[in-house]
Amino acid sequence: MFSNKYIYIYTTVMVVVVAALLALAATLLKPFQDKNAQVETMQNILKAAGIASTAEDAEALYGDYIREELTIDAAGDVLARYAADGRLLEGQGTRAFDISMKNAVAMGKDAELPVFVCHKGEADSYIVPLYGKGLWGPVWGYITLESDMNTVAGVSFGHQGETPGLGAEIVGDAFQQPFAGKRIFDENRQFTSVTVQKGGVKNYKGDPVHAVDAISGGTITSTGVSDMLHDCLTYYIPFFLRMQDEGGLTAADSVAEAEPVVTPEPVAPVQPRRVAPQPEPAAQPAEAKPAPKPVPAPEVEEEKPETPETPVPQPVQPEQPAEPVQPEQPQEAE
Repeated sequence: MFSNKYIYIYTTVMVVVVAALLALAATLLKPFQDKNAQVETMQNILKAAGIASTAEDAEALYGDYIREELTIDAAGDVLARYAADGRLLEGQGTRAFDISMKNAVAMGKDAELPVFVCHKGEADSYIVPLYGKGLWGPVWGYITLESDMNTVAGVSFGHQGETPGLGAEIVGDAFQQPFAGKRIFDENRQFTSVTVQKGGVKNYKGDPVHAVDAISGGTITSTGVSDMLHDCLTYYIPFFLRMQDEGGLTAADSVAEAEPVVTPEPVAPVQPRRVAPQPEPAAQPAEAKPAPKPVPAPEVEEEKPETPETPVPQPVQPEQPAEPVQPEQPQEAE
C-alpha cells in the first residue's frame, strides 16, 4: 500500500511534467500556427480580389498581386507604405498586414487603418478589412473596391460559430458573389454602404445597387454583416472621397507628393546663412563707426571761421574717409 504522501508527490510531479511538456509544445508550434494564420489571411485578401489560392501558393500570389500595403488614419492621410513582403517603403506606422481590425474598431477614430492595393488587370483595386458581430460570435471579412472607390469588386467573409446551414452560409459563394457590382456611394457621393436586405433586394426601399439578398433563416447574421459593412467602411470615407477627388491617383503617389513639400524647408534656412557672411554687411557697420565723431563737432565749429573754404569743396560726405586733414586742424588750434 502506498501512503498518501507518496500519492501526492507522484501526482504533483506528473502535473508539473505534463504542464512543462504542453508549454514546450505550444512554444515550438507557435511559429507554425502564426504562419498558418498569415497564410489564411492572405487567402482571404486574395479571395476578396477575385484571386483563387491555396495554402501552398497563397504567399507567392500575395506577393504577385498585392502591390503595396497602406496604413492610413481616420482623416484619410497615408501614414506608411509597405511592400507585400513587409519592407517599409515610406512613412511611419504599423504594417497594414499586422493591424487587427478588431482593435481598430475598438479604438475608433484614433486607430490606424489598413488598406491593401491590388494590381490585377489595368487598374488598381483597394481591399479593406471588416469586423463585426454575428449571432453566436464575431464575423469578419474583406471588401474590394474598384479604382473609382465606389464599385464593389468582391468580398470574402468568415465567422467563428454561426449556425451551419443558416448564418454560416455567409462564407459561401452564393452569398458573396452578388456583392460584385454594388456601390457604397449614391449619385450625390453620399455614403450608403451595402445593405443585406431581409426578404431580398425587392424589399429594399432605395436603389437596389446598394443592397443584396439576406440569408433565409439567418436574419441576425445577415444583419450583423450589414452593420459590419456600414460601421467599418465609415472609417474609410475620408480616404475614399480623397481618392475620388484625385481622379484615381494612387495613395503611393499622394505620399510621394508630400516629400517635395518637406524638402524645401531645410533649404530655406541655408540661404540666409550664405547671405550673412557676405563682406558687405560687415563693411557697413565699419562705416557706421564715424557716428561717434560728432563729439569733436564743436571743435570744427570753432575752426569754421578760420577756414570757410573747407566745407565748400566737401559737399559729398562719403569722401570724408580721407580725414587725415583733421589732425592738421588741431595743430592750428594749438
